[in-house]
Amino acid sequence: MNALITGVGGFLGRRLAKYLLQSGSHVVGMGQQASAVDLPRGIQYHQADIRNFDQLYNEISQLQTENTTVFHLAAQSHVGKSRIDPLTTLSVNVMGTAHLLEACRQANVKRIVFPSTMLVYARPVPLPIKETDAVQAGSVYASTKLAAEELLKGYASDYGFSCRIARLGNGYGPSGAADSVVEIILRQVKNGGSITLKNLAPVRDFIYCDDVVSGLVALANHADQPGCEIFNLASGVPTSIRELAEAACRIGNLETNILETENHSMAADDKVVLSIERMKEYTNWQPEWSLENGLRQTLSETR
Repeated sequence: MNALITGVGGFLGRRLAKYLLQSGSHVVGMGQQASAVDLPRGIQYHQADIRNFDQLYNEISQLQTENTTVFHLAAQSHVGKSRIDPLTTLSVNVMGTAHLLEACRQANVKRIVFPSTMLVYARPVPLPIKETDAVQAGSVYASTKLAAEELLKGYASDYGFSCRIARLGNGYGPSGAADSVVEIILRQVKNGGSITLKNLAPVRDFIYCDDVVSGLVALANHADQPGCEIFNLASGVPTSIRELAEAACRIGNLETNILETENHSMAADDKVVLSIERMKEYTNWQPEWSLENGLRQTLSETR
């Protein structure tokens, strides 16, 4: 595979690059950093800002484009930051995606894999959530992901692109977001003592980063036909925050002492679990990391 990864310096981008290189792919990475510091050896790195169309097109047009798959990971992916700075989020997530698609069209690159989010689904809905269930922008961040999805559909329809959209569950792993619930719990486990969290009742669908990466590659390997297809990419396993904390305590050999600082009456209904049956049927992919194994690996690399 010839692969182009936008946002290669991010949490998933680095692991995807490593995975592809180990499988023998030729990997080009794009990011805003000046050099390929902390990126896997063997990657061909280009500095580019997806908000700058001319710069982006100049870089893509010089690539070996035959049989190239673009993994479009460049994004403002922090929900809190998107709420604080919506204009930057819109510029990166929506206009940046539009720039990428148009640059690819002009350079005759038509295979795109795009990670979206489970946050685009309307709630509450019966669980597990299927790809055909209703969507609703419940935040600025979710609205930008939905807008990007619609752009991909448009380019698939008008220009024969092969687009595969992966609506991700709660991804976690080494070097994940410092304010994610997994990282918050694991830091407390590392420090010993009690685990203190706001609310223990919400249920989420946690997926280890290496399973996300293998899923994205599986979609790329099944993107040989024009059109835009949407898939849930998650573990398919419901896990409450309490269960997550208990699992982290077990793998950290810490006596379970979990404290809840807030207790919202609506929290018991705050549940998101994705059906991954379509993904498994379409690609034969399935998650390989259990929650405890993923937490153990993440804990071993948590500072």
